[in-house]
Amino acid sequence: MRDLALAFLFERHVERRAVAEADAQLRTLIAGASVSETGALNIATSPGDQQFAEAYSGLYWQIQLDGVVIARSRSLWDEEISLPPDEVPEGGVHIHDVKGPRGAALLAVERSVLLTSGGVVRPYRMVVARDYAEIDRARNAFSRDLAVALALLGVVLAAASVAQIRFGLRPLSAIRDELHGVRSGAQLRLPAVFPREVIPLADEINALLDERDISIERARGRAADLAHGLKTPLTALNADARKLRERGQIDIADDIEALGAMMHRNVLRELTRARIVGRRGGAPRVRIRPVAESVAAVVAKTPAATGKAFEFDIDSDFSMAIDRADLEELLGNLIENATRHAVSTVRISGGADCSAQRLAVCDDGQGLEPDQINRLMRRGEQLTASGDGAGLGLSIARELVEAYGGTIWLGRSDLGGLSVEVSVPYQIPS
Repeated sequence: MRDLALAFLFERHVERRAVAEADAQLRTLIAGASVSETGALNIATSPGDQQFAEAYSGLYWQIQLDGVVIARSRSLWDEEISLPPDEVPEGGVHIHDVKGPRGAALLAVERSVLLTSGGVVRPYRMVVARDYAEIDRARNAFSRDLAVALALLGVVLAAASVAQIRFGLRPLSAIRDELHGVRSGAQLRLPAVFPREVIPLADEINALLDERDISIERARGRAADLAHGLKTPLTALNADARKLRERGQIDIADDIEALGAMMHRNVLRELTRARIVGRRGGAPRVRIRPVAESVAAVVAKTPAATGKAFEFDIDSDFSMAIDRADLEELLGNLIENATRHAVSTVRISGGADCSAQRLAVCDDGQGLEPDQINRLMRRGEQLTASGDGAGLGLSIARELVEAYGGTIWLGRSDLGGLSVEVSVPYQIPS
């Protein structure tokens, strides 16, 4: 559409230029025209363009008197221009679209001139015409040149747009990279090293991160306050349960102790969740074997660990980028759960491959069926109503692992019992 508009404007310009040239040539023709005493028309000076002398060249002049052609340019040869039967006032100019030699469409400029012969004034119609084919050729040539120019301009503008987008959006790519560093824990805030135009955006992101940290700290504080607030009532509740047991009301005491244990586990769960809220990775690397041996030593002192052995298949230099408290919480839940169901052996293994860091805790107990595994991996699900906390412990372990972008699987171990495998990537996925 734009090309057509430009071509139309150029054609109108060429037409106006053709009319102006034809009018100038017509004035030359008029200036050289005179009538003798005998009534003969004399042309002392004719337009000097060579095309007027070439047959059917596309540039013509003609003079009529009373509808009869009395003079014409050599270019008309033996033909004439068909003028419409209108009257042109003296000094006036008419522009016509007329037919010329061989049916060619002509742009004609006409003037009416009064010449005197023998005291008689007579009107002569003088016209200069140009073939529209010349105008069409000029327009087509312009359109071709315009198409080439616009194509080149389009290529240049496209390249400029790509360059502008690439270089103009480079600061946003830098912000994205810095945000990845914030998310992975490599840094806490965006640095103030961006171009002036995007510094306000970086400042707003930093302000949002500040508000997020404040909200997380408030949530952790409320969770801690809640835990401390429930600690005394739970202690009193357990004391009442002991008194009831001493009085022989064992069933009521069991119910109260079960409720107290359930409330205690829920408090521990919420404290764990509060601690891992907003975890972004970037923790210092912790050697796994010493932590696993320390946690296993604590679990070995519990009644459930009596007569059971702990095996470690972990290289001494194997480490993971995980907060030590989170690692202890994770291994504590997994080892305690495996100890509770093992017959004689609990194995803790660990290692890394090219994509992830892996931990596994296995036991030689009875294991679980696939439908039981699916139930156990639901949040807070347990396989029995005894309230031993197995489902809760695995649920907390899963939340800890997911906070570091990892996954947890349950399956059959080579010892015959349950195997819980944890996989944590080297960095939190972007």
